[in-house]
Amino acid sequence: MAYTDLAVLQIAQILQNDGVGTFGTDIFISKEPESPDNTITIYKTGGLPDNTLKVGNYTQEIHNFQVRVRNNNYQSAHTTMNSVRLSIEKGIKTLTDSGGTDYLKIQMVSLPIDLIRDTTNRCIITANFTCMRYFLNS
Repeated sequence: MAYTDLAVLQIAQILQNDGVGTFGTDIFISKEPESPDNTITIYKTGGLPDNTLKVGNYTQEIHNFQVRVRNNNYQSAHTTMNSVRLSIEKGIKTLTDSGGTDYLKIQMVSLPIDLIRDTTNRCIITANFTCMRYFLNS
């Protein structure tokens, strides 16, 4: 599993652990199903290029991802996106992967953007995040 896959999976786990949703029920990775109506989907994204910097015995990596919220109700979509942001900000304080990698920060780098409604009139909102981690070189 590539690092960005791991990071996206860990974001899904943070959201589930914080009660924002349930992975595989209303939290998804890389593919948004047609149902249920109210979902959170996390995608690896481009945008700013991924960046790797080696300094001494450490490596720092920066990666990007997008969270997409779909909901039948406009206000509920925005409330869910705010819950996602708060959950990620809270969860990052203790997140360390099994390889001993520490996450310095994960931050929202764009305000939530309202996209057009889909063909069944569900609201779609997206926000972009950046993730910075560091680890000891092996």
